[in-house]
Amino acid sequence: MLFKSFNRLFSGLYSPLTISLNLVLLLGIVSPALANYVPPSEPSSPPPSSTGTGGTRGGCGNNLGEEGEGLPFLVLAPQTHVGQTAATHPTVAWFVPDEEEYLVELFLDRYSEDASPQRVHSTEIPSEFGVMSYTLPDHLPALTPGDYRWRVVLVCDSNRPSSSPVADADLQVVASQRFAEESADAYAEAGLWYDALAAALETSEQLEWRSLLEDLSSLEDDERANKLLQISELDL
Repeated sequence: MLFKSFNRLFSGLYSPLTISLNLVLLLGIVSPALANYVPPSEPSSPPPSSTGTGGTRGGCGNNLGEEGEGLPFLVLAPQTHVGQTAATHPTVAWFVPDEEEYLVELFLDRYSEDASPQRVHSTEIPSEFGVMSYTLPDHLPALTPGDYRWRVVLVCDSNRPSSSPVADADLQVVASQRFAEESADAYAEAGLWYDALAAALETSEQLEWRSLLEDLSSLEDDERANKLLQISELDL
């Protein structure tokens, strides 16, 4: 009798329904929450002097990665509206389609009151195939709220500057915010594109930044949306 009671108890603990519920709870714990980018409620438009290229040309073309072939040198940032950041030393990211190493020149300008760009920072770094990112060094003065523009140049041939693909985007620094949890998802829901992408790229889970690119693609024009989706599907 005692054995039968114990058997019924054991079977109840491990019934199919219980196992299913446990699996759901377990998956909820180990599965990352995918970031969901929501643009600012009142997104700013690029300044009149903005060129807004975003990246339309391919890479240097001498050694395109098989997966990156046909994709452009592209900034991973909004073009239909100005992406925001609450970071004083923000991170920007872009896509390089070439496997061969070249030089990337990066420039950051601040728009003055008359909308003319004033240089804030510039640097050079070796390129890598895939998604690259750069964080403004801590030793530089903190960026204050305002409008900025960043530009990356893939130097294919230093003797032929015109052959270098160029991509750029606007960036708006806003007042710092407090978050219960500093995560890609929290930043994305707050409309902080640059902070969300930076947080997603810092993790080993690629689903987050891929999800962000998919969200961004729904806000861009068809050609750019297609490129962003292609990058999100690459095996990097």
